[in-house]
Amino acid sequence: LNLRALEAGKHVYTEKPFALNREDADQVLALAQQKGLLVGCAPDTFLGAGIQTCIKLIDDGWIGTPYSANGTIIMGNSSGGMHPNFQNFLKLGGDPIMDMGPYYLTALIALLGP
Repeated sequence: LNLRALEAGKHVYTEKPFALNREDADQVLALAQQKGLLVGCAPDTFLGAGIQTCIKLIDDGWIGTPYSANGTIIMGNSSGGMHPNFQNFLKLGGDPIMDMGPYYLTALIALLGP
């Protein structure tokens, strides 16, 4: 769908996952660059008050210079009923890293830079 939108001359803003592998992502980015179009991807949660407040605190020096950070995904199991479609997490593109990981990576990049 991303490629079709770009081929139609449209900018793309998509939900995650952006692609299921690096090759597919590179193809989308190459086509966008070739056509002079922009590509963006969710999550946009880093624009929310919590992360924006943290960015301000870091930028204003409240905690000193951050040197490292980490994120942890803690999930229940299929019998715990934590997610109504837990089996989808076991499929390509729906697994916890592809589904939840982008929130953590986006937040860390917004907070600390690339």
